[in-house]
Amino acid sequence: RRRFVLSQGWAAPGLRSSTALFMPYQEEGTVAYAVGWLGRHRRTTLLGLALALAFYLTFYTGFFSDIPQGSVGLFSGLWYWMAQQGVARGSQPWYYYFFMMPLYEPLALLLGTLASGFILYKAVRFGFHRPHRTVLMPVDELPTSSPNEPGQDEDENELDEPGETRPTGLLEPSLQNQNSTLIEVEVSVRPAGNALWPGRRRRERHPYFVPLLLVTWAWGSFALYTWASEKMPWLTVQLALPFILLAAYLMDGVWRGIEEYFLSGEHRQIIFWNLPGRVFFWILVGGLTATGFLAYMTMLNLTSAELKVTVANSLNFRFDWLLIWIPPAVALLFFTAVFSFIGLRIALKATAGVVFGLLTIYLLHTGFTFAFDHGDVAFEMGIYVQTAPDTYRVVKELNTVSTVMAEHKALPILYDDDMRTPLDFYLRDYTARKKLSELQDPATNGGTTLDFNTYSVIMLTDPKVAALDTAQKKALSDNFVARHYTFHWWFEESQYRDFDRAAATQTQFLTGKVAASAVRDASNAVVMNKGDPLTAERLQQLAAMPGVLDKLYNTNGGNSTLLHLKEAGQALYELRTPGDFSRLWRYVMYRDQTQPLGRREFTLYIKKDIIGLWRQYGDLVDFPVSRPQ
Repeated sequence: RRRFVLSQGWAAPGLRSSTALFMPYQEEGTVAYAVGWLGRHRRTTLLGLALALAFYLTFYTGFFSDIPQGSVGLFSGLWYWMAQQGVARGSQPWYYYFFMMPLYEPLALLLGTLASGFILYKAVRFGFHRPHRTVLMPVDELPTSSPNEPGQDEDENELDEPGETRPTGLLEPSLQNQNSTLIEVEVSVRPAGNALWPGRRRRERHPYFVPLLLVTWAWGSFALYTWASEKMPWLTVQLALPFILLAAYLMDGVWRGIEEYFLSGEHRQIIFWNLPGRVFFWILVGGLTATGFLAYMTMLNLTSAELKVTVANSLNFRFDWLLIWIPPAVALLFFTAVFSFIGLRIALKATAGVVFGLLTIYLLHTGFTFAFDHGDVAFEMGIYVQTAPDTYRVVKELNTVSTVMAEHKALPILYDDDMRTPLDFYLRDYTARKKLSELQDPATNGGTTLDFNTYSVIMLTDPKVAALDTAQKKALSDNFVARHYTFHWWFEESQYRDFDRAAATQTQFLTGKVAASAVRDASNAVVMNKGDPLTAERLQQLAAMPGVLDKLYNTNGGNSTLLHLKEAGQALYELRTPGDFSRLWRYVMYRDQTQPLGRREFTLYIKKDIIGLWRQYGDLVDFPVSRPQ
């Protein structure tokens, strides 16, 4: 850029490169213009950087409670994610977000995908189909080589605007009075180039730069999070954001097109039988909307009948697949009949508006159900693990009983370390509370260091109860009244983990062979040496390590990618069975569960000398309404 500025005579030869970088650039909306503007307005730039640093230090230091953490905050976050590749927290399958995105963000995923295809088409067309205009030029002034030929001196000003388009065959004004031999020459209206790297040829901004950035962000994030070993429901938000922006980009054109259709007066044109175009427009919108509700009622009827028949174990019921195709056929009929009257472009925009409206209704339904109906019940895949309502009810009972006891908040309580979240917070006001980790290990000295009789209330998870010795179990049964509750529950993951059965196929293929090469796990540790025998037991152990079984399968002649895709396609094909299809539909629409929730349970032990007060006052607390069986 410094060389270009000096060649134009805009600055003295002593111009520094940093100064040239920040000189004005006339093409607004380009990266070069933004860099130059920020460099010339240093006060604004420094103020923005100061604000960003202030927010960063405030939050990354825990409101200045950990100053050293602020100096490595960004790097420690990166290190954490790199370390999680080996840990694989959550251990979800590779197709996890292929379920989460359609379930919770169908509108963003569908319209974002359509927008991606549209943007790529427009960007490619912009790059390869540049408009030209025809001008008359003297033969002796025609260029003898390509303007892009290396080493050629050019005087083309990168800041000049392209010439105005003229009708074909008109003489350039500067050539009208010359007696030269003239021929027609095609000149590009948009010379090739961009604003990222200024040079001798004129550069221009790319009209699809930001949309292409959104496409890269959306699908790059989808690929990256699918590859990453830690997959959690809340990360779906980060995948959904760029798709939401892409959907907004697409719908902006849709709403503008519909608005222009009505503002231009085109909707008043008589089309057929003295009916204006707006009548056919609203016929299409109403017909597609009614067809959408028809499809919903058809699916409701079919899936409800199938579930009833499945429960009754009847084999005489026939799932009529023909009924499912009636609503799409009716919608296609409406569209075909109407777009010939109002035009394909406005018909497509109307259809997109209807799809947007129907999916918005679905999102409102699922959103309110998630937040208010299933807020503390893990019917949703979006809930990783949820503290069951029983836990909070026990705390409320404890608070009620403690108010009528002499100890009040000094009531001695013992609870399991596995229950520290959320009991550390719920029981924060009880001064005599203890966790098992705060006591001496009960396994030492025959377990004599743990005296249950010193506590009035004890809460232990089932694994800890099973680990107690006989004397401790007898002490609990003799002096306490036990009540069994649910501590945690979660969505039963076997419903989608069995979707990909590649591990079983790989194990069967590898059993009895030897490792063709050494295999490392996600932490780069060698778990299988070359030539080691592959037994069924060893393969079962390796199956729990993310990616190891795939590496073994690939090194022994298989292709794990094709195998996973094949298994996924087979599972999708199996969803055509009436029972599986019905269960899938009813879960998507109503979150109907056909399998019990996964759960972790605990036992509440109440000392017998206070059980009377507990029954009198504690049982006044309402039972949770949302309590699945």
